[in-house]
Amino acid sequence: EKRKKEEQEKAERKRKEELEKAAEEKRKKEEQEKAEDERKRKEEFEKVSEEKRKKEEQEKAEDERKRKEEFEKVSEEKRKKEEQEKAEAERKRKEELEMAAEEKREKEEQEKAERKRKEDLEKAAEEKRKKEEQEKAEDERKRKEEFEKVSEEKRKKEEQEKAEDERKRKEEFEKVSEEKRKKEEQEKAEAERKRKEELEKAAEEKRKKEEQEKAESEKKRKE
Repeated sequence: EKRKKEEQEKAERKRKEELEKAAEEKRKKEEQEKAEDERKRKEEFEKVSEEKRKKEEQEKAEDERKRKEEFEKVSEEKRKKEEQEKAEAERKRKEELEMAAEEKREKEEQEKAERKRKEDLEKAAEEKRKKEEQEKAEDERKRKEEFEKVSEEKRKKEEQEKAEDERKRKEEFEKVSEEKRKKEEQEKAEAERKRKEELEKAAEEKRKKEEQEKAESEKKRKE
C-alpha cells in the first residue's frame, strides 16, 4: 500500500509538472506571436510613412517644375514683347530721321534750325530711352521681389504643413504605443492572476489530498 501510494504521488507530481510545462510553453508561444504581430505592425507603419514621404516629394517637385515653366513662359512672352516694342521704336526712329533728312535736303535754308530740331529730338529720344530703361529695371525689380515673396510664403506654408503632419504622425504613434502598452499590461496582469489562481487551486487540492491521506492513514493506524 505504501508503494502504491508513493507511485500515485509520483504520478501526481509528474502530471502537475507536465501541466506547468505545458502552461509555460503556451505562455512562450503567446509572447512570440505577440512580438511577431508588433514587428509586422511596425513594418506596415514604416511602409505607409515612406510612401507618404515619397508622394509629398513628388508633389513638391511637380509644383516646382510647373512654377519654373510658368516663370519661363512669362519671361519669354515679356522678352518677345520688348523686342517688338524695340523694333517698332527703331522703325519709327528711322522714319523720323529719314523724314528729317528729306526735309533738310529740301530746305537747305533752314539747315541750322533743322539741326537744332534734330538735336532736340535725339535728346528727347535719349531721355525717353533712359526713362524707359529705368522703368523697365524698376518693373523687373518689383517682379523679382514679388516672385521671391510668393516663393518664401509657399516654402513657409509647406514647412508648416510638413511639421503639422509630422506632429500628427508622432501623436498617433504615441497613442497606439500607449494603448498597446496598457493592453499588454492588462493581459500580463490577467495571465498572472490566472496563474496564481491555478497555483492556489493546485495547492488547495494537494492540501485536501494530504489531509485525506493523513486521515486514511490515521484510520488504518487505529484499526
